[in-house]
Parts: sequence; C-alpha cells; structure tokens
Amino acid sequence: MSLLTLSTVATTSCSKSDSKQEILDKQGTKLIVKVSGIADEQSSITTKGSITATTKAPKIINYPEFDATVSVDNNLPASPIARITQGANFNLSSSISSSGAKAENMADLVKYRLFIFKQDGTFVDSESMAAGSTGSISLEPGNYKWAALSYNDETPVDDLTVGGSTDIVLPGGKDVLYANGDVTIADGNSSNISITFKRKYSRLGIELNTMGMFANMENANVVVSGLSVTKATIKMFDGGLKDFVSDPQTINYASFTNVDPSYSDAKIAYIYTANNAQSEVKVAVSNLTIRLDDGNPRNFTQTANFTFPITPVMGKSYRLLTNLIESPLTIERTATLSGTKYTTQWARQNVYYQAGHNPYRFHHTYKKSADRNSFFSFGSNNPLKAGKDGDPCANVYPAGVWKSPTAQDYYMLVGGGLVPNFSALSPTYNTDYTEYTSSTGTEGPYPSKNLRFYDNGQYINLGLVEDLINVQLGSTGRGHYWTGSAGIDLLGLLSLGAISYETASTGGLFNAPINRTILNIGDIQLLSALDVVKSNLKNVRCVRK
Repeated sequence: MSLLTLSTVATTSCSKSDSKQEILDKQGTKLIVKVSGIADEQSSITTKGSITATTKAPKIINYPEFDATVSVDNNLPASPIARITQGANFNLSSSISSSGAKAENMADLVKYRLFIFKQDGTFVDSESMAAGSTGSISLEPGNYKWAALSYNDETPVDDLTVGGSTDIVLPGGKDVLYANGDVTIADGNSSNISITFKRKYSRLGIELNTMGMFANMENANVVVSGLSVTKATIKMFDGGLKDFVSDPQTINYASFTNVDPSYSDAKIAYIYTANNAQSEVKVAVSNLTIRLDDGNPRNFTQTANFTFPITPVMGKSYRLLTNLIESPLTIERTATLSGTKYTTQWARQNVYYQAGHNPYRFHHTYKKSADRNSFFSFGSNNPLKAGKDGDPCANVYPAGVWKSPTAQDYYMLVGGGLVPNFSALSPTYNTDYTEYTSSTGTEGPYPSKNLRFYDNGQYINLGLVEDLINVQLGSTGRGHYWTGSAGIDLLGLLSLGAISYETASTGGLFNAPINRTILNIGDIQLLSALDVVKSNLKNVRCVRK
C-alpha cells in the first residue's frame, strides 16, 4: 500500500505532457521536481529621448541608402536554445498573462541545479537537472529551503561544498535564472515542487530587422557600444547579488541569430548585465547585404548609426529594435493657384501578397509583370478575395509606415484636382512603362531614382465563387493602379465607383503615345445589400503616411 500510494502521488504530480518523461526513482522519500517555465515580469519602458515603444506612428529616420525606425519594447522572442531545439514550433515572443507578466517556456535541454538548505541557511545537498524531465533528490523528513539556478542553456551550474561558501560567482554573458521556496518532507512521503524561474540580470535583445526591405540579410558590419555591462556573485540561499564587476561584451554580426530559424530577415543578439545605470546603447550598421527576390544581392555600403537611450532594471527584459526600411522616391509639387507646396513619397515598386511569412511586400526589381498576387480588387487586402475598407499598403511591415495613395497624390503627377490643383508633369513613355524623371531619392544600389509605373494591365473580375474572385487573363497594354479614394457615396453604405490611375498606351507612328495619362472613376459595382463589392483587379503603389 505504501508503494502504491507513493506511485500515485508521483504520477499525479505530472501533467499529460510529462507522461512520456521518465520520473527518476519514485521509491523512497523524495522531493520530485519539474520546471514550469520563466516568469518575466515587465515594468514600463524607461527611456531618455524620443524613442517610443509604439508602432502606430513610428518616427522614420532617413539615412543615405535606406530609412529606419527604432523603438524599445518588451516583445522579445523565445530564448536562443528554444529556437534551436524546437525549430519552427516556437513562440516568436513571450505571451502576456492577465496580470501583465510574461511567461516563457523553458527548452527541454536547459540545465539547472537544485540546492537544498536547512531553514537556517546551512547547505544540505544539490542535484543537477534538466528542464523537460522530472527530477528528484532524496531527503530526510523535515523543513527545507530550496533554490534553483540556471543559465538558460546547456551550461552546468557549479555545485556547493557542504560547510563552505553558499555563494556562486556568476559567469558573464549568461541569462541568469533563479527561483527559491520552502518545502516540507513528511516521513515516508514524497513532496512535489514546480519551479518558475525569474531573471536576475537585465536582458537586452538588440534586433536588426530587414522585413521592411522584404529580404533576408546575408552580411553586415555591426558594432554595439555604449552599455556598461557587469556581472555579479549570487547568494544562493536568498538570491541576493553582490560583488559587481565590469564584464565588457563584444557584439558583432556573428553575435546575432535568426529570430525565426527559417528566415534571416530578423536577427537578435543578447546582452545580459547586472548594471541598471542609465545608458545610451549605440548600434552602427554598415556594408549591409540583402538577397533580392530575383536571387541577386543588394549591397549598402554606407554606415547608419542608431542610438537607444535606456535605463534597464535588473530582472527585466527589453528589445532594442531597428527596422531597416526601403527608401522612397519623392515627388514635390506646387499647387497652381495657392502656391502651396505638397510632397508625396512613393514606393519604388508595387505591393504584392505572398501568403506566410511577411506576406505584404514590394517587388525589388523594375520589370513588367502580370503576377496574379499583385492585383487587388478595390478595398481588398487579399488578391484572391473581394474586400471592403481594406488597404494592402497598411499591412506592409512595419505597421504605420505605408498607405494607399489618394487621388491627390496622383493629381500631382497627371495634373488637375479641385483644391489643390496641379499642372501636369511630362512623363517619359516606353512600350512597357510610364516614368517620371522629376522624382528624387537614392539611386544606387536601387535600380533607379525615377518613379516608374509599368503597363501591367488589369484582371477582369467575372464574379465571386464562395467569396473567391473569378477572373480571366490579365489585359495587356496600359497599367491600371488603384488609389485609395472612392467616388460617389451610395446611401452611406458603400462607395459606388473608385478613382484609379491609368498609364498611357503607346502605338501608332514611331510608337508615340496615343493617350494622356488619366484618372478614371468606375470599375466598381454594388452586388447586394450585404455590401459585397465587385471590381476589376488593379495594381497598388503605396506611399508613405
């Protein structure tokens, strides 16, 4: 009966997910141990200067070859070892509980050591264990204090000597995790504890992100400076830190690992420090190389410097995020009557949709294309479905940077408009595109600094089949581009008609243009009282917000 009772206690202490794991030596008086995870309690972000943690209206910083946004937040991805061991089945960021604390799973291969003390602080015994498996340690009946220490990787934790010091000098550059508590061992019965670790050091994740360039990073020179990094000694009985010493860390491109193991468009490097002094972390990026959608590299040679003013708090986690963004092309015009200057910053190529990772993208190269995934019905976020009130540009990473152009943005090119109104620009015509050479912006390493609209045609919408758009082959000749501006409002329900931009077609003698570039109203129908829209499918060129 005693053995049966003990077996029942040990078995019920494990969750269903632990049923496949071996419970070590269930017989005898044991302390049965398992790990629940890591609690990462967050405080509000404390920074100095203009850096904010919001993505609603990011401040864009202009550099010679690309643009960027910088921010400080708490949205760190899963630990490096979790990404390696769990592959694609990992959390991109920690989940937030109703209490505001974050919870992170601990990877199965992570080692930790459990220490047992008497209530007066005398060291009794310890055992090295691993997350993902149920561990145990034999104890005499009595009241004990337990403590656990881990470096959140496969590095073993040093043991203590009975009768010696109960302090451990912590290694540098490690994610120090600690937990403690009380436990009572009754005569003839096992007890169970579930460990939830907390961080002792500040954790700063420096993330470089090229999702706004729609490409993987292949190489870069990265220099990180400005943070005074220290390490400490931990008192295992109560978790207190002491004897802080300087511990400089070198962070370069080799220090960064992929946030998602399958992609190289977001990389992160970690700094762990016991120092909570006000700092200015400086990140310098130069000689960046990305891989384009046609397989060729694009090399950015100039240096961009980013500064993160921050006062880290020990035990808290921070992400220092740099989003690198493709630079725009700028058209600046003066209204004919008022003399007011207006500026529009255009994307260099059309937006398209690619299901999966980072789905909304801009084409990298200049070429004519009839790719189905770059043609949208008016107000739709998905090329395959009808929509209403959608904007594919608003979904381009990072949020809050791009939007669909208004009719006014196009009037600045083709002339017209009521208030304000503009004279027409004189574009350059080609058999495949219409180009405005008056645009300004970075040329190399991009294909050009000229704003070009290709004659990609449009898809003719034949109707809907279970919300999916039924189309025929794309037309040839002119390029058709939606604005985000609707035409006539029908009973406040839906806009009947929408404004689109159409490039000039070419033909006749000497391939001369036969039509001026125009704006059209039409191509949109109200199918039912349910606000279902039918429209032809056109390209979308985004502009900066």
